[in-house]
Amino acid sequence: GGGGGSGEVMLRRSVLCRCGQNGLLAGAGGLAAVESCSVFENGAYGVIADGQGAKVKVTRCMVSYNKRAGVAANAGGEIFVEDNDLRYNEEGTHDGAQPPDQKGGAGAVRAGKRCDGIVRLGVNLTE
Repeated sequence: GGGGGSGEVMLRRSVLCRCGQNGLLAGAGGLAAVESCSVFENGAYGVIADGQGAKVKVTRCMVSYNKRAGVAANAGGEIFVEDNDLRYNEEGTHDGAQPPDQKGGAGAVRAGKRCDGIVRLGVNLTE
């Protein structure tokens, strides 16, 4: 241990549920792809890219019933979400702005507190 670094993970057809904190967290420099997964009932965010260089792609997933937003980006992290069910998460804001071409259901998406996270949205089910 002790050294810094980044990692990569690919999750396909998996379940991330009832974690005490986030379902999946990609930290600074981390790369993750989440495809055809169920991410639900987690204690914080469903999926979060948190830190400079963190990049996450979420496709064809159900990300619901999480205590915070379903997907989030913060502190320079980036997340791309497309063709997902992002309904029924408990918290989610866009810091006052709705993303383009997206209605944004309650708790679907959260960008960083200072708009320093990047969330790219494709077509998702949010209501």
